[in-house]
Amino acid sequence: MSSTVDLEIGKPITLQCGLTLPNRLVKAALTEEMSRGNLLPDERIFALYRRWAESGWGMVLTGTPPPPSLRLLLVLHPKH
Repeated sequence: MSSTVDLEIGKPITLQCGLTLPNRLVKAALTEEMSRGNLLPDERIFALYRRWAESGWGMVLTGTPPPPSLRLLLVLHPKH
């Protein structure tokens, strides 16, 4: 029995849409809480995502989950 395990995490994978990712590492979306008062991205956010893009992730997901009050609104009134 081999002492190493082939996890395939470093191997490329082709998605159903035809896009091939260089590996199976995925950075999930999160709230960075780095925006200024206007809630628009600035150079700090751009630099952070640039660093993640250059660091070898196979896929970087973006987006922020809505705050709890909006999630409740979406559950109660899904068409909003």
